[in-house]
Amino acid sequence: MEMVNYWWKNHLKTIVAARQVFGAGEPFVRALLGKPAALFLDQVCGALDHVLFPSYRHQNIERPVFIMGHPRSGSTFLHRFLHGTNEFVCFRFWEIMFPSLTARKMMAPLIRKRIRQGRNVVLPPETGHDQNLESVEEEELLFFKYLNTQFILPMTPLGFSDVPCDDLVFADQLQPARLVSENMKYLRKCFQKQMLWTGKKQIIANMNYSAMRLRGLLEEFPDAKVIYLIRSPYETIASHLTLHYHVIHYNWGIDHIPKRKIDAYFEQRYRYNVAYYLYVEQLMDQGILDGSRTLVLRYDSMKTAFREMMQQVFDFMCIEMSPAFRIAIEKQALAQRRYRPIHQNFPLERFGITGKRVAMDLGSIFERYHFDV
Repeated sequence: MEMVNYWWKNHLKTIVAARQVFGAGEPFVRALLGKPAALFLDQVCGALDHVLFPSYRHQNIERPVFIMGHPRSGSTFLHRFLHGTNEFVCFRFWEIMFPSLTARKMMAPLIRKRIRQGRNVVLPPETGHDQNLESVEEEELLFFKYLNTQFILPMTPLGFSDVPCDDLVFADQLQPARLVSENMKYLRKCFQKQMLWTGKKQIIANMNYSAMRLRGLLEEFPDAKVIYLIRSPYETIASHLTLHYHVIHYNWGIDHIPKRKIDAYFEQRYRYNVAYYLYVEQLMDQGILDGSRTLVLRYDSMKTAFREMMQQVFDFMCIEMSPAFRIAIEKQALAQRRYRPIHQNFPLERFGITGKRVAMDLGSIFERYHFDV
């Protein structure tokens, strides 16, 4: 009930923002009708799962691994690489769209038809995040249907609301305990259903934004381990804001949105980016993310010491590396040094932010990790 109540709150804010920005056009209609339809399908089919697929409830989740890191720190790359040999539980994008096994069985023929027809692109590579119906995606997106993840800000008109969305971002501090608990139990059910669907047992999930609700996540999964990726804020923030710019432009066209709304969006996005870094460090200082359950990896290691980094990851997860995975590591280690992104990031100044401001706001991060200022 709390999840649905929270959905209503954000849904109303979304349709108000859509009307203000886009009038009564297609974005407004999609916001008005599309989200309720998706929620209704998930609620009905989720209830049917109890009858049609009751064995999912007996799937036992042990020592799940959560990959986190400020967006653009390499979490997507690491997540997809770990799932490259298909040994662990993961979600394809279309499976995240339909976490209910009942809904998935119903929609699978349509999804396969779209894939055969080549109509499977969700976000093109030019945006900075290649996403299609078959791509391995962040499990954080499982909260999208209930409008309780930061992913909804660039992907729906909610990001242009005049009403702040701080409670969406600062979940540990601002969301009611009952809502957090419901969210985590929903996540557990999604994991269990995917374990049944894939026949695999080990959860390795990309939950980057959920660092801001890590207390609730660790309360639900007390034996979880966390891989935290760290990269210079100069690089991540410029890259993240650029990604959001391209996603917004791809979805609606930047020119169709009032400049004051765009400026307000990126100022707020920057504020949330800063908060992310500081909150994770606070959890570390408080011992909630301690050395026994947390592995901190530098983004630079992906290029300079890929083999060693992957061995460190598997040692930390207490998982034996398969021969197939060792071969994949060797191939990727050779490719890493030659990697060049196909997209270019905008400078921070494009978003009204200076390097000096970043250095002041995140001085403790630069000092702790010895990033160049």
